[in-house]
Amino acid sequence: MSEYLSEKEQWEQIRTWVRENGLWVVAGVALAAAGLQGWRWWQAHLDERGVRASAAYTRMIEALEKGDRTQAFVRLGELERDFPLRPTPTRGSCSPRASTSRARSSTRRRTSSRR
Repeated sequence: MSEYLSEKEQWEQIRTWVRENGLWVVAGVALAAAGLQGWRWWQAHLDERGVRASAAYTRMIEALEKGDRTQAFVRLGELERDFPLRPTPTRGSCSPRASTSRARSSTRRRTSSRR
């Protein structure tokens, strides 16, 4: 067989390759496009959330500057409710106080079992 293929044979190889792999190429491109769109949506969501949090914080600071502590505490409560620093644990097991008390009790158990 010759090392060089005719133009017709080259086109036939290309057509065969496209028939075998075309669907996977299209699926890969579609998946990449969907992933990129999802990433852009998530970034826009985070930006919008940051703008809302900043506006809520500014309202709280303005209330403090006016001397209205009650309104400032209301705004602080809204900030804590709407923009928590971390997800709220369902059973409190993720709170620092709960993990500290577990660590202390396990330390007590270890030291009392050694005696």
